Amino acid sequence: MLEIWIDGAITKNPGGVATYGFLAKRDGVTIYEESGMVGEGSQMSNNVAEFAALCAALEYLSGEPAIIYTDAEIILRKMKRLHSPPNGLYAAQCVKARVLFRDNPEITFRWIPREQNEEADALSRAALDALNAEEESELHEAIRRD
Repeated sequence: MLEIWIDGAITKNPGGVATYGFLAKRDGVTIYEESGMVGEGSQMSNNVAEFAALCAALEYLSGEPAIIYTDAEIILRKMKRLHSPPNGLYAAQCVKARVLFRDNPEITFRWIPREQNEEADALSRAALDALNAEEESELHEAIRRD
């Protein structure tokens, strides 16, 4: 069975730059990795980033059965209580995740301690680092032009 690890990161909670990362493993071997930016500003939070990671992973699965590992308890609570309406900044991402989840009922969610989620955490933080490097490069280019 496919195993997925997900994680989100944010520079300032709430209101910072939010990123996500996830990886897929089959028989203990990493077969796919993805990370990216969720957004920036007042509508971003750590929970938005976590749910964005979940949505990206569910889209990747495309109906394939899997176990999804997360260190975010809110993911487990909200995905197990599909009847309770989400609230907060993450609501739109949560609704999207629920729709994707309904299309694939053969998904199991498992909570893991943060220490066991280091690979997904590294992916989400690498996305932050890449954004910071890009901003720094743009700043240096602007300085050279002046």
